[in-house]
Amino acid sequence: MSRSWITFALCGFISLIINRFPFYQDNIDYFAVLYIAIISIGVFKDIQQTYPKDNFVIALSYLFRLFLLYWAVTYHGTKLQLPNDIDSDTYQGAAIANLNGHEHWYINNYYSKIVAIIYYFFGISRIIGQYLNILLSLTAIYITRRTLQNLKIDDKLISYGVMIMALIPNYAIMSTTLIRESIIIFFIACSTYFFTLWLSKPLIVNFIYACVFSGIAALFHGGTIALALGYVMIFVLYDKRNRKINFNMYQKLLVTVIFVGFVIVFLSVEDFSISMMEEAEQTKETYESLEGGAVYKVGFDIDNSIANFFINTPIRVLYFLFSPMPWDWRGLNDIATFLFSSLFYFSSIYLAIKNLKQCGVNSSQKKYLISLLVVLGVCCVIFSWGVTNAGAAMRHRDKFIAPFLVMLMIAIETLPRNQKILRFLTFLKNAANFKLKL
Repeated sequence: MSRSWITFALCGFISLIINRFPFYQDNIDYFAVLYIAIISIGVFKDIQQTYPKDNFVIALSYLFRLFLLYWAVTYHGTKLQLPNDIDSDTYQGAAIANLNGHEHWYINNYYSKIVAIIYYFFGISRIIGQYLNILLSLTAIYITRRTLQNLKIDDKLISYGVMIMALIPNYAIMSTTLIRESIIIFFIACSTYFFTLWLSKPLIVNFIYACVFSGIAALFHGGTIALALGYVMIFVLYDKRNRKINFNMYQKLLVTVIFVGFVIVFLSVEDFSISMMEEAEQTKETYESLEGGAVYKVGFDIDNSIANFFINTPIRVLYFLFSPMPWDWRGLNDIATFLFSSLFYFSSIYLAIKNLKQCGVNSSQKKYLISLLVVLGVCCVIFSWGVTNAGAAMRHRDKFIAPFLVMLMIAIETLPRNQKILRFLTFLKNAANFKLKL
């Protein structure tokens, strides 16, 4: 994706020279569209070179995102606005305030500071700010593809994974609105790349990079630091010499200490998970009033905090991953969300757990499945305690779409080649390329 970002940077520097002229300011959105047209030349060249076998799918996903960008800009503030677009006004206001050297009520907002830098070069145009997220999403797809290649996943499965991540609607929508999810997904994809690289090549520098990218993602949303917590647990369990996960007494004790320490912090700090996830609860009441019943109440009212944590956590995680549940569906939007979001996470977890039994004792896939299940399990526990409605659950779990997709592809590869799921994926890929045989 180097051409895309180089072209983006060149357009930014050119804009910096001319964006002080009144004519430019009066027609800034037209210039933004012109920049996107120029940058798109680099994007398509990158797609052609990087995805020789999947260039149609990636190009289609890029055009789909451009269409959604047009929709988001055209219908912003109306009943037809895209989901989660209501949050974009907060980020836009904070970005403009940062650009002008003013304070904004949303102080801890690094995403808006980055958007402010983009506005400094290009001028204030939501179009170019939202287009930045499209480039980030395409780069996240590229990094995830590199991760799968490093894991020696079958080329066909890599193509399926690219297709899923490129065309899944919820991710495409989030990558075209002025919200911080795309940059978080990008850094989590980078973190996943180095974490899996450390599992295959246990150099400490790879583990450090994985934690660093997790920390950078946490600058934009504190809850994503859970990745680093999961990494530390796997670091304790991983036998670097034999390159497999061990569960001896010493390692079990250390992991137990880490987990108990986490629970103590969770229980001792008031609203710990919410403080780690400032956006989830700051906008909670807004979502409850606007989502028309999307809020869900789960679990049992238990006064004992320890019992409350251990009993209600599995229920909350279930809702966090799979909501909107069929019994809570309110219409076609909920059904579509369940089909294109909830089932993806269900399939990833179900197949990963199922295929652990099929992996041999010394199977290289087994360490990846166990590691990703542990890391993502920790993340889901933290996020499940900060989310109380289906809309927010969908948005927050999509932050981890890259590691979930990697886990799904590893799990599928352990299936016998005649499994129906592989034939179904082949069907989808052929349909996406308009080569479906009747």
